[in-house]
Amino acid sequence: MSDQIMTGLDFSFESQLPPAVVRQAIEHARPPIVGYGSDESGPLRPAYRFRDLVQAVHDLAVDRQAA
Repeated sequence: MSDQIMTGLDFSFESQLPPAVVRQAIEHARPPIVGYGSDESGPLRPAYRFRDLVQAVHDLAVDRQAA
């Protein structure tokens, strides 16, 4: 599953994290965009590797603890 490609919104759903937390992690860590995906009726959104999204959330949490 670590190489699965998903949008931030899909990751939020899968991880049960609030979309705002996932968005902040993506903005903070800037994981590489590896493609684009869309929701059922929405526009194309950047897609990332699952492991990169997990790392982005982890990095944000570490930086918040250090602050």
